[in-house]
Formats: sequence, structure tokens, C-alpha cells
Amino acid sequence: MKNATIPNLIDRMRLFDGILIEHPRLGKIREKVLWLLADTSGVVATNEARRAAAKGRPFKNRELWVLPIVGPSGAMKSWSIGKVIDEVNADEGFPAEDIPVLFVNMRGVKNTRAFLSVVLEHYGDAAKDVIPGAGPIDAQVVARGLYHAARTKHTLLLVIDEAHEMLRYDGGKTGKNMAMLLKTMVNEGIFSVVLVGTDEMLGLFRSQELKNRNVADEDATLLPFDIKIASHRRYFFRFLQRIEDEMMEAHVVDQPLGWVATLEDRAKIYDMCGGVPGIACRVLRMALERTLRSGRTSIEWSDFESAFRSFNATQERPLFNPFANGPKKETLVRLKAEAAAKKKSNGKIPEPA
Repeated sequence: MKNATIPNLIDRMRLFDGILIEHPRLGKIREKVLWLLADTSGVVATNEARRAAAKGRPFKNRELWVLPIVGPSGAMKSWSIGKVIDEVNADEGFPAEDIPVLFVNMRGVKNTRAFLSVVLEHYGDAAKDVIPGAGPIDAQVVARGLYHAARTKHTLLLVIDEAHEMLRYDGGKTGKNMAMLLKTMVNEGIFSVVLVGTDEMLGLFRSQELKNRNVADEDATLLPFDIKIASHRRYFFRFLQRIEDEMMEAHVVDQPLGWVATLEDRAKIYDMCGGVPGIACRVLRMALERTLRSGRTSIEWSDFESAFRSFNATQERPLFNPFANGPKKETLVRLKAEAAAKKKSNGKIPEPA
């Protein structure tokens, strides 16, 4: 490859990265989060009105909710929730100084003190009045401090990314303490909590009270698409086809790979990523880079297979390799049966069973 061609080829990578590859369920996640935001706003307003009417006397806040958004590694969890938060932040209905949605990442956060510090640092000097420099943390002082900070900045949702990390320290002790802290946050009406992570984080719901505040939605999930469910198959393969169509339209490549053009190719791609579209997209990007580095402008199957092998070699638990011995029999049988049913019904896709 001549050096003179490098800028043009790098431009193609930037065009690929500029394609808005949204998870097929992002719309449902957006809908659920915006609903939770509005619902929480209503409860907070009610609590504030009751607080004013109480004239300083004790009263019980109405509780808020916990929304888990679960997905395996590579499921586009962080990207998807980040997209929704960006849209909320761009909403001119929220004043610039407000923090309607507070986002924190649990990677490297090993205890509740560190977590509270991460949360409170977004509220300026609030941390020094809530968390002592040493010694035990007073739950009531923390709750009051968080409530005041949240109401000052009109925070309604706390989004916790990589929430499964809470359960990886001190043999689960940190996770138990975090579950109690989350329970306090929602019970005291501070804010609703959105937990984003792998299914490991579901261990936080061992608390019955936290279970009672759970508002999970089967549409607002990033779990793998199930090849056995007709609607899942349609979503998954249409999503992959749209990516390739956009690559052609943006002139990322000159010719399509046709990665879901045949039933066998569809079965291979599904089995390769186990129904997780984010994995398929990562491998596709690696294949594109390999293609462009060689000076070519169209991905070939050898590029894609090499990219998958490289990706798979980095996995703690290697994924099924359909390029070695073909796709799984049950996957191909399922797709062939659907194609036969479609042909029999004159091209119409039958309704799911």
C-alpha cells in the first residue's frame, strides 16, 4: 500500500465510525427511560409539596424505582445508554445548570465510600458535608445530603454503568452494601436508579425491598436475540443488513460483503455472535480495518473470518466458530423452515407462533 493512499483509507474508517449503528432495541430503551424520567419527576414534585405542607415535621417520602438494563459483554450497553443520556442533556427543556440524569461508571469503584464520592463530586463541595474523611458513614446524613444535592440540581435519574462490578469485591460484601444504599436512595425518594450491566448485577436484587422497586421491561433489554423467536430473527437480520446498506451509501466500501445474503451466511453470523449484534459489529470493523490496510476497498470473507479468529483469541471463553465446520444444524434448520414458510405464504412472513 502506498503512503499516499492512507489518508483516503483512514477517511473510510471515519465514515464507518460515523454510521449511527443503533441497537435494534434502543428505541424501546429510550422510551422506557424517558417514561421513568417523567414518572420520577411527578413523584418528586409530590414529595416536595408534601414536604412543604409538613412544615418541617417528619413524613414518609413516596418511593421511586430501579430499572435494570441487562446485556452480555459486547451488547452495546454503554453506547446505548450513553446515546439516551446525550439526548436528555441536549433537551433545552432542562436548564443548563441542572443535572436531570447523573451518570456514573462502577469500573474500579470498590466500595460504597468511593461510589458516594463519585456521585457527589458532580455536586461540587457537597461531598465534604456528607462523607466524613474517616470512620463509618451515617446513612441518614448521606440520605439527607444526597436528597438536598439532587433537588438543587433537579436530578431525577441515577444511571450506573457496569453495575455488575459492584459484586466483584470483598466476596460480595460490597454488593450487599451497595444494594442497601440503592434501596435507601429509592425509598427516600432521592432519585430513580437505572442499573446497566451483565446478568451478574441481578445479584443485587436479593433484597426483597429492592425487588419490589424493580420496574424491568422485557422490551428494554440488551439480552441476545433468540433465533427461536420470529420477531427476534427479523430484528437481528434487518439490523445487520441496514449496517451494510449504510456502508455502501456512505462509500465506506465499494462492494458489499453480503454477510446476511444467504441462509447459511445468516446462520454463521448468528452463531458467531450468539445473537449479540454488538459483537458482529466489532468483528465487522476489524475486518474493515484489515481490508483497508491491505489497500483494498471491499471486504472479503477471508478478511471477516480472520477478524473473527483474532477477536475470538482474546475472549476468556471463546465463541463458537461457524467458519471452521459450518453453522449449528439447529440454526440453519430454523432459518430454512422460515424461508420455506415464507415461500409457501407468497412472500409474507408468517406471524410468530
